Amino acid sequence: MSQALARWAQIGARPKGTAPSSSSSDSAPLAATIASAPATSGNPPPWDKSPIELAYGELQGALSARALEEHYALYRSYIDKVNAASAGLEDLSGLPTEAQPLAYRGLKFECASAAAAVVLHEAYFTGLTDKPVPPTPAGLAAALTRDLGPAWFGDLAQAVLASRGWAVIGWGFGELHLFTQDDHNGGVAGYLPIIAIDAYEHAYWMDHGTDKKSYVAALRNFFNWPELESRFTAAGGR
Repeated sequence: MSQALARWAQIGARPKGTAPSSSSSDSAPLAATIASAPATSGNPPPWDKSPIELAYGELQGALSARALEEHYALYRSYIDKVNAASAGLEDLSGLPTEAQPLAYRGLKFECASAAAAVVLHEAYFTGLTDKPVPPTPAGLAAALTRDLGPAWFGDLAQAVLASRGWAVIGWGFGELHLFTQDDHNGGVAGYLPIIAIDAYEHAYWMDHGTDKKSYVAALRNFFNWPELESRFTAAGGR
């Protein structure tokens, strides 16, 4: 499991009904905290994140080596975008006071979007393999049928066709749920990505043109079930 996904799963696996610990300092008035915040956020360190390596060169009939090479380069660029947005937060004092909140919002939005793109792409790439094995009857496979129905893959395919960005089966609040996302940071809070399919054109256009159906149908043959099962278990799935 990738570093980013592991960190996300660790956060999401908190036992149901429990809450993060708090201290007396958490009760400080929010207004006072905001009022004392400087226009500069200091010098944010670069994101300590190494890109994953692809474990396969191509997925025959689904994704060519050229398509994967281009897609992987795009994924790596998102790590740089997190650092670029963070660096922009280093000092906003040169802007007019009334412009600083807007600039801060924009940079924080871009940082969150790029970080989410890293997590989703890692879920996508590591969720596929050129050496597929059938899923075990219990565990994730059983949970997919239980929570999404026996036609869960058909619903996932429809979500890919409908989505402008991602189709994600996530675990949260004791169940699996299928979502579409029109952008990277359009996920639903509390749900961890178990199966993530990139529905952006760049993911399939080079190999499938406008035939999105053939893209998602071909991907099913390359699901990395041991990785998906591990991800499901780490997220607290049952």
